[in-house]
Amino acid sequence: MALSDETYNKIMDKIARPQSNLSLIELLKDQGDAGSLIKACLKSLETFPDDIAVRELLAEIYLEQGYAGLAEGEIDTICRKIDELSKIYKIKAKLYKKEGRFDEAIKSLQVYSAHCPDDQEANGLLSELVAAMGEEKSVLITPTMAEIYFKQGEIEEAINIYREIVKAFPDDKQYRTRLNELENMNEPQKVDEGEKDTTKEKKLKLISILERWVDILEKKKTLTT
Repeated sequence: MALSDETYNKIMDKIARPQSNLSLIELLKDQGDAGSLIKACLKSLETFPDDIAVRELLAEIYLEQGYAGLAEGEIDTICRKIDELSKIYKIKAKLYKKEGRFDEAIKSLQVYSAHCPDDQEANGLLSELVAAMGEEKSVLITPTMAEIYFKQGEIEEAINIYREIVKAFPDDKQYRTRLNELENMNEPQKVDEGEKDTTKEKKLKLISILERWVDILEKKKTLTT
């Protein structure tokens, strides 16, 4: 049933109140009026641009109505916000480290690294924690490390790591599905010599970084023993 203009205007006037924000928007959703819902979401976001729940709802309705480009824009905004919020995992890791909860600190940093793989401070903290735990290999062989390889264009290395993970967790469908996706992407393709050289240089650079990382871990481990 469509809303009357009077009812709609009353709802829109209340949208700016934080306490009734999302509940009123979802009332419009229940009415099945996509146009009113989109306008309500946009009005709400003018006042509360960081409201992820409303922005997610807007992305969903855009997608349902066939506005793929607009939906993608909202999704990208949400992803950027999530990346910003992921910093809390680094803070959480520092807290856990201070309390001596190294295993939990490592897990928090792995989540953070999936969003911000280039954060040198976080990488250094992870190295320190790994040395303290004496778990260099187990930390290197993780989905996070595999995805870092993937983002660097090193699909074969990512595949190798996922194969080890699947061996360790044979019943995990998510890991096996991701492995299959990477293997399908890694089907032989024609590559010109210039691309081969670039790939080789990237691989050597990444290997060098990882070797330095492991070397640092070994030295720190020696110092603590």
